[in-house]
Amino acid sequence: MDFLEESFRSDPWIHYRFRKLMAGPKRIPWKNAREIQSSYRIVFALHWLLGSALFWPAAVLIGRRWKHGAGGVPCVPVQRFVDDWPRIEPTRQARKAFTWGAVGSCVLAGYIFAKLTVNQSIMQNPWYNRPDLKPYPAMVAENKTRDITLDSLKTTLYGSEKRKQNAIDRKRSAWYRYFFTLDADFEVKENPYAHYHKTDIFNSKSVTYSSYTNDFPEHLQR
Repeated sequence: MDFLEESFRSDPWIHYRFRKLMAGPKRIPWKNAREIQSSYRIVFALHWLLGSALFWPAAVLIGRRWKHGAGGVPCVPVQRFVDDWPRIEPTRQARKAFTWGAVGSCVLAGYIFAKLTVNQSIMQNPWYNRPDLKPYPAMVAENKTRDITLDSLKTTLYGSEKRKQNAIDRKRSAWYRYFFTLDADFEVKENPYAHYHKTDIFNSKSVTYSSYTNDFPEHLQR
């Protein structure tokens, strides 16, 4: 039950899908899918903002072009119902046209930039064999047998696993070994490509979860 207790600590106190977080076979894969989806949305939003910021100089040119038509003034829509107190500010329609042209093109260009630069295959599972998205009994501890493909998948896709690995690697860094020698970890960093086949290492650009060695611990007889 220690495994389930540790997993419950990371759950939110209030959630609109609280039944999905109950102890059951689908708790762990649903929670993993939510973490990957949240990470993807955050990265997509950051790339969207970055793309919009990079396109801003061109968006200013588009907005300035929208400020005037063929007659030299911006097009003013003719309303069906005429307002009794219209706003007669001369630059109002030009300012609105510039905002629509510049901000609208920035949002569109940022979205296209994010769609082209963010990896969208992290949630795909065409072979239905990804262990992190499979139903798993939540009250049973995970298998301690190391699977290099699963380890590399978690380190690549999950922010929680990245933070754990960064905390371990921090004590192995050169500056930490120099300034905090007694507390540093002098164990040599492992290069997975030196001891395993390259297909065993998870590739985020591929949509499949492959295993070159065909070593599946759940198929072994105890």
